[in-house]
Parts: sequence; C-alpha cells; structure tokens
Amino acid sequence: MNYYLSKFRNIIDYKVEEVKGESYDLVVLDFSKEGNSSYSYDNIIEKVKESQNVNKIKTIAISQNPNSCDYKNIFYYNFAWELFKNPIKVKREYNYKYKFNYLGGYPRKDKILFFNQLNKFCELGDGIYSVASIPKDLIQYATEETLSLTPKVIDHDMLYSKSNGDFWKTIKFDIYNKSRFSIIQETEMESLSSRYTEKTIKACIMKTPFLIAGNKGVLQQLRKDGFETYRRIFNEDYDLIDDPQQRSIAIAKEANRLMSMSDSQWADLEKTFLSRVANHNAYNVTQMKRKEDFISSLKF
Repeated sequence: MNYYLSKFRNIIDYKVEEVKGESYDLVVLDFSKEGNSSYSYDNIIEKVKESQNVNKIKTIAISQNPNSCDYKNIFYYNFAWELFKNPIKVKREYNYKYKFNYLGGYPRKDKILFFNQLNKFCELGDGIYSVASIPKDLIQYATEETLSLTPKVIDHDMLYSKSNGDFWKTIKFDIYNKSRFSIIQETEMESLSSRYTEKTIKACIMKTPFLIAGNKGVLQQLRKDGFETYRRIFNEDYDLIDDPQQRSIAIAKEANRLMSMSDSQWADLEKTFLSRVANHNAYNVTQMKRKEDFISSLKF
C-alpha cells in the first residue's frame, strides 16, 4: 500500500494538504501526538472528508484518543509507543530512598488541582516530586500551601524551558529506580479521552509500579493495549470516576495507603507480584508496532 502520511502539530492547526501526484492510493492524517477533547470523532471525520474531497484519494486518520476512533475511518495509534523501542537495563532497589515519585511537568489546571489533593492527603517529604512554576493565569487553582511549595523542579521547569525540545524523551533514571512507585501526572484529567502519553510509557520501561492521575479509563485503555495494571494490589477504582476532583482525591488517598506500608511489606509485594507486572509492561513497550508498520497492517 502506497500511502501519503500527512502530519500536523495538532488538529486545531490542521489545513487540508493537497497531495500531488497519482502514485498514492491512501492519505493518512496523523493526529497521533494529541488526544484531548478537541480530538473527537466529529472533529476528525470532518478533516478526513475534507481531505478526501480535495484529493480524491481514500483518506483515513490515526488518533491518539481511542474514544474518537471508529476503526473504519479513524484508527487508534499512540505516538509514545515509538519512543523507547530498545530494552533498557533497569536496576530496581528494594531499599528505596523514596516512597514515591511525582513529576508534574508543564503546569496545567488539572495538574495543579491534583497536586492540591496530593499535598493534602500525602506526606510529600517521604517522596520526591517536581512541580514547575505556576503561571499567573492558573494561580487561582492553587491552594496557598501549593503555592508555597512551588516551584520545586527536579526535571525541567517547562514553563521557562520550552526551547529544550527533547525534555519529553529524557528519563531521570535515579528518580524511578530509587522510588517504590510512581504517581504519574498525565497531561490532562478528562472524561472525553482515555489516552496516555510518554509519561506513562517511561514508568513502564523503568519497571516502576504506578498510579495515574490522568483521563478517566486510562488504566482500562492500558490493559486493552496489552499492558497490565496493579489492580490485584492497588485500589484502581479511581479509574472510572467521572468527576476529576473526586478522581484526584481517590488517587491521593490510595497513594497515602501505599506509602504507609512498611519496607518489608513492600519488598514482599515486589517479589511476589509487582516485579512480574513491571517486567511484562517493560517488554510490552518494545512490542508495540511502529507507525509505518501499523499503517501498513490496517484493513478497511
């Protein structure tokens, strides 16, 4: 199948691209890097029809939001599957320095609201965390205590380091290796998308057990994608809570419960269950199809 891959920064910037030449029998609109609420079925199918009308060539799209896909015109693909294909040697420490790690990343409303709850229910001094500078237009969402704790940056203060284009590809090995588990702060905490990004993939390849402060159904989506979650040990009921505030509270409370375990209790869990799941997830990352192979395998 000879296809033309049309890439866009995001769906908002999309403008129909005229595909010249008669050698292509398929146009693929690549929206696999984003997946929030603007990446709905209606919005994407509009772009598919527009491209097909202009180019007179069969057009499909790939989207990072599974909830936007009909698997006839729009197919689910996650750009993060391609980032870390080669196995990475990971040395986990059973005598952990930190009970958890939390990397807040670029400041957004959902992230600030979650950190408020994490700070309320958990002893942050028992873990390692990073929260960037909060921009003026988002200060209203932060509690006074959250503001007093920020910025505290151990990865990148992305509000002021946008020029560092590769920050999302880098992994702070010691942060993961020396932590019992990760509290993954995903890009948004919505109900219109169940996507996850490189933030979750990093924890998987570093073999770190995790809770995810992300979209509703994100754990369910991970399982559909061949990953395992920690539901035999962790309370993952939060995954299907509609209200993001209530979901945040449930995650923070579960983080606090996990932190209260003794070192010996945690070591027993690692040896009997957690390490098996973590090893499976690291392997699963390496088995995800590359974009070109994925597109070539599609049947419609």
